[in-house]
Amino acid sequence: MKMQPKAHVKVILLILIISLLIPTYTPTYAATNDAAITLNKLGILSNIKDSELSTRLNRLVGLTMLLKSLGYTDADAKNAANNTIFNDVKDDYAWGVGWVNIGVERSITTGTTQTTFSPGATLTKKEFVAYTLRLLGYGVVESYEECDKLAMEAGLIDSKSDLNDSYFTKGDAAQVIYDALSSKLKNDANITLIEQMIADGIIIKEVAMKQEIKGINEVGVGTVTPISNTYLEINLAKAVDTVKTSDFSLIDEDDNEVDINQADLYNKGRTIILRTDKQEEDFVHVLTINHWQYTYEALPDEDTKPRLLYVDVLSNTKLRLVFSEAMSERALDEDYYSINSLTVKSAAYELVKLYTDEDDEDYYEEDYYDEEDIEVIEDEDEFELVMTNIILTTSTQTKNKSYRVLVKSLTDLSRNKINTSYDYEYFTGDRKDTVRPRLEDAYAISQTKIELSFSKDLDKRLAEKIENYEIAGLTIKKAILDEDPSIVYLITSEQKEDRKYKVYVTNVEDLQGKVIDSSHDTETFYGKGRDDDEPRLKYIYPISNTKVEVVFNEPIDEATGLIEYAYYFGEELGYAVDVEKDEYETDGTVWIITTNPQQDQAYTLTIRGLRDVAGNLIDEDYSEGSFIGTPE
Repeated sequence: MKMQPKAHVKVILLILIISLLIPTYTPTYAATNDAAITLNKLGILSNIKDSELSTRLNRLVGLTMLLKSLGYTDADAKNAANNTIFNDVKDDYAWGVGWVNIGVERSITTGTTQTTFSPGATLTKKEFVAYTLRLLGYGVVESYEECDKLAMEAGLIDSKSDLNDSYFTKGDAAQVIYDALSSKLKNDANITLIEQMIADGIIIKEVAMKQEIKGINEVGVGTVTPISNTYLEINLAKAVDTVKTSDFSLIDEDDNEVDINQADLYNKGRTIILRTDKQEEDFVHVLTINHWQYTYEALPDEDTKPRLLYVDVLSNTKLRLVFSEAMSERALDEDYYSINSLTVKSAAYELVKLYTDEDDEDYYEEDYYDEEDIEVIEDEDEFELVMTNIILTTSTQTKNKSYRVLVKSLTDLSRNKINTSYDYEYFTGDRKDTVRPRLEDAYAISQTKIELSFSKDLDKRLAEKIENYEIAGLTIKKAILDEDPSIVYLITSEQKEDRKYKVYVTNVEDLQGKVIDSSHDTETFYGKGRDDDEPRLKYIYPISNTKVEVVFNEPIDEATGLIEYAYYFGEELGYAVDVEKDEYETDGTVWIITTNPQQDQAYTLTIRGLRDVAGNLIDEDYSEGSFIGTPE
């Protein structure tokens, strides 16, 4: 809202008068005004005029302002306006009885004595900051006695002297509330106040995202580990949906900035692999992630070529390839593997569950991996990404037949190509398949679409019967078997964001007629809210003289993804000649583009008009990418 000229003049005059009368006071009107406007847009602070921001607060008005920011209404206060233990909340302050009772019940405030609240007394900044700390879960006593220390840790003040501000206004209070939104809760350091308010339905997530409030879906870091001179592994305290290189910065001990070239998510959003420029060996480096800093010593650059050590046959469609060292993301491209008489359908890093003493002893049986549980990781489990181990999914092997797997041009994390004397291994096809299919994962793709991953390919007739699925709280409208027959998409009624759901599967069968394993027929997932995130181009990988692989951070709607004129390669190559979905990654994140013949030079692909499955247009800031052409 723009300020009217007369009101603007009044506020300026008021600030000038105050600054003359109180020389030690420095007005922060612009900052507090911005905070108040943002809180108003979030729907938690309304009906406060610009001219009121410079007015001082009494204890009752300050408490009411804070409680309203938590979503409490006049109706809530009216319902709570019973007897009060404070005999001075009456007459001119009788309207505040309910607000005081709520504040006491929430342990946000106490009286100045056992029987008085002093509603008209001037509210100090320390008192209001103490109120706010209690929102974050701190106790009544510690939030006041250790106010300066806790407030600095929470990001509510910059220094202890900030609590000594003698002139505390509504605008200042708005700034404290705004700063608190990004603060971590005392009892759960993985959640910020604004994330809790979103979960409680007080703030709408999409609105908060547009206001660019810090603390929403931020990277909550558990550990940072260098795994080569140019790769870092970041394990997160909680999963995130997206990550971008601009979330990070890296400098060495001489203050030289190291470029971060790529950031990829693994393990259902709980592990990030960063690829950087070359780092100075043995130098101390500081990685900054959303204002948090992590220090480590860079590993030396090494030139040892990786080797394929051996192959484990996990089932008649799964293999584990074990290499001598961690492999780069190129190892996740199935085109780099060939096996006589078999098709390699997918390649993935192995996920290994980290067991505790409380785990069921049955999981330690030798046939655990034979039962195709390699990548079954529950949301609550501890796990590890093993980058030396690659899990290949193949077409069905023939029992006792000899096979040879060959890996071509794979590289380790230092970009050393595989030793060609150790780039192949032999194995024998697995026994006849007697294993029942299992539900391995459930994931909400959108507010009305869920992806179910099974351990084996399913019979289409039974997989697409909606009566074979049940989700409490949701109506299942349609079941669709993907081109990859181990994946089923469920179309449902609208989910509630972040609500935990459980899906039950019955009667589905694999292609050999074996019914789903009843001990592995349920999975949990968290509901998705409305998707307003714009899709982004992730990277481009040249395949041949006339083909490139284009990868997005989320599935692209087929209606727009197949349009040739959405892809422009510049004057020399022009528009795409043909577009098709990737044969194996069929969810719409990977597309194969046919171009005119390329030369050995740099090209820039510009994408226009593509939309994700929720209808969001591609992010213009992430709609271009470059690659080096492959000559004939």
